[in-house]
This record gives sequence, C-alpha cells and structure tokens, in this order.
Amino acid sequence: MRAGQLNRQISIISPRTTARSAEGAPIVTQTTVLNTWASVEPLSGSEMFSGDYRYADNSVKFVIRYSTEGIEPKMSVVCTGSTYNIISVLDPSNAHKMMEIIATKTT
Repeated sequence: MRAGQLNRQISIISPRTTARSAEGAPIVTQTTVLNTWASVEPLSGSEMFSGDYRYADNSVKFVIRYSTEGIEPKMSVVCTGSTYNIISVLDPSNAHKMMEIIATKTT
C-alpha cells in the first residue's frame, strides 16, 4: 500500500450508551474511535423497492493502515459527510500492515 493512495480522511465511530432517560430508555451517543487516512473503492450498488419506497444500497471498501483500535462490525465509518455501516473488517495478508473495511451506505 502506497501512502499516496490513502487520500480520504475518515472517522470510525462507535455507539455508546452514556445514560438513561427519565423513562429508562438508553441514551446512545456516537464516540470517535479512530481518525485516519484511507483509500475508498466502490464495490457494488443496488436498488430495491418496497411498496412506495426506493432504497439504494452501496457497498464500499475502505483500506487503512493496520490499527489495534478494535474496529468491529457494530461501528460506522464517516467519510465526506456520509455514514457507512461496517459489515466486515479484514487483515488480508495477516501481516498487520493494512486493513480492509467493507461497509454499506443505505439511503
């Protein structure tokens, strides 16, 4: 991985339950786990219809330098104002040099 290919600033965020409301419902906030540079590669896109609604599903691969921050599928990636839900996190060569994050953006 060449450093010049990591040309997009991304944030990895994680939901955290910080407190409970007066009714007892959890209050969930987003906490930034990692700010880093990544390369972004679109993988696929599809469009679905349900009744009168249309849904677009876009899959994207983010490649970052290896991190020990514990990135998990329950987290999200924020890139250029859009939020992507993480589907999987891979260390493709098990060399701990880079990570591939597969995520989807549903609108």
